[in-house]
Amino acid sequence: MNAFVNLIKEYAQDEYDFTLRENIESFILQSNEKLFDYGQQYVAEELRETAVYNTLLGALAEGKNKLNELHLHTGFSRAKISVYLKNLMQLEIVEKVFSV
Repeated sequence: MNAFVNLIKEYAQDEYDFTLRENIESFILQSNEKLFDYGQQYVAEELRETAVYNTLLGALAEGKNKLNELHLHTGFSRAKISVYLKNLMQLEIVEKVFSV
């Protein structure tokens, strides 16, 4: 997340009046913006087997947050999912959230 915040600061030098959410919507989620493909490029540079990571990230974006949900959605083994999620957590792309 810090990487995205720093990139937004770099590209949005004149847009400090906007919230982080507004800047993300403006600079990352718009397909015609420079940062639109940044997440995928970052994953491709840092990790091998990007198709697996993209599949997992897509499932997480759809709200599949539990290991079994990810397993059923992707067909990947639970062990494989755990390893890949650990790598994504080390890169601070995803974080583990504990329920109370």
